[in-house]
Amino acid sequence: MRPGRRPDLTPAQQFIFLRANPVCVGIGRLCATGLVWEYHVRPTPLSREYLVRVTFGRSEVPEVFVIKPDLLKLADGRPLPHV
Repeated sequence: MRPGRRPDLTPAQQFIFLRANPVCVGIGRLCATGLVWEYHVRPTPLSREYLVRVTFGRSEVPEVFVIKPDLLKLADGRPLPHV
């Protein structure tokens, strides 16, 4: 725990939160090393829908992967920002 802050949530606590959260309805699994959560997201009403996978281990920064659509194919050779 960092001084003056609440303790970080464990992967199990994050998993319970994700299962109850109507904003990121999806499926996932909890294991000894962390959690994996997949859900569909649409950044804006005019955006396409993305299938996203979030992985999270204890004392780690979450990692986010776009599963569908294939971003490299959509970029058609252009550089991808934030990748």
